[in-house]
Amino acid sequence: MGNFCTYCGKQLVDGQICSCRENNSVPAGNPAENVGYGQQPNQFQGQGNPYPGQNNQFPGQNNPYPGGQSNPYPGQQNQYPAQGNPFPAQGGQNPGQINQYPGQGNQYPGQPSHPYNPGHARTNQFNASQAAGQFANYSKNMLQIGLQLFKKPVGVLKEVGKNEDFKTGLFFVLIQAVIAGIFAMIAAKSLFSLLGFSSFSAFGFKINYFATFIKAVLLVGIQFFVLSGAVFATAKFAFGNTGSFKSVIAVIGTASIPISAATLIAIPVIVILPGFAYGLVYFGMIASILLNYSGIKNALDVDENKAVYLITIAYAVYSIILWLFTKQLFMPSMNDFSF
Repeated sequence: MGNFCTYCGKQLVDGQICSCRENNSVPAGNPAENVGYGQQPNQFQGQGNPYPGQNNQFPGQNNPYPGGQSNPYPGQQNQYPAQGNPFPAQGGQNPGQINQYPGQGNQYPGQPSHPYNPGHARTNQFNASQAAGQFANYSKNMLQIGLQLFKKPVGVLKEVGKNEDFKTGLFFVLIQAVIAGIFAMIAAKSLFSLLGFSSFSAFGFKINYFATFIKAVLLVGIQFFVLSGAVFATAKFAFGNTGSFKSVIAVIGTASIPISAATLIAIPVIVILPGFAYGLVYFGMIASILLNYSGIKNALDVDENKAVYLITIAYAVYSIILWLFTKQLFMPSMNDFSF
């Protein structure tokens, strides 16, 4: 079949070039009507068809894209050999050059791709403000538990015991230790003055408040773990109970809230009414013992009759052990005073 001019639609002999463009005139008739005889309009206007006699825009010969790919830039060398990958072999941005991001395109070779590697001084995962916010939220939750204990003591202790929430127990023991340390310092000063030792201040005789605080904190920690161990051991070996030690810690620690509250109230009172202040502390201790009975009974699923003996035996063992290991802890010594 003959060829047709793509501009005027004139039938041409093979190899003939139409002169319509040279004359800058188009014969009458609609050129679009003469299109459609197996040849599309030439998209290379004014340049001639770069591939004469072929309809293929990208002839198979001299194709710089091996593998049957099409070259969008005819006549140019393929800058992406074989794959069309601007980062040959390694994912680098500079073809033909050494890749500064070997293997991964990671600017921190051998390290996680996150720009702030864990272990660096700079990090956006955890900072001081986030830690402070988390501690504030945790403290609010603990405060809610403390307030709920005064409203529903049995229910709160049962919940923390069943959930083995030992972290809550440890938190309230820490609070108790700090309050006890402050109370011990003020009580030592008050007792020192009450016994008439204030006259020795003229000779430079002073109380070592820091040592007193540390000893009080240690005493609270020791008595807590001794009591928890005594309760757990008594329940297991005397009554064959298989309860969790975490449950015991959760209950006894949370049950220390009354004694902590009473001691906190007694701190300002001891300066004015020392006897009344000590009475408040004793009252808080009794309240905590009663809560321990209720909490341990529910947390360990012990019969109430057995629970009475369990708590009694545990406190007896606790008292003996505490006396043996701490009898020297708060006995006045010359190390507690300075001259």
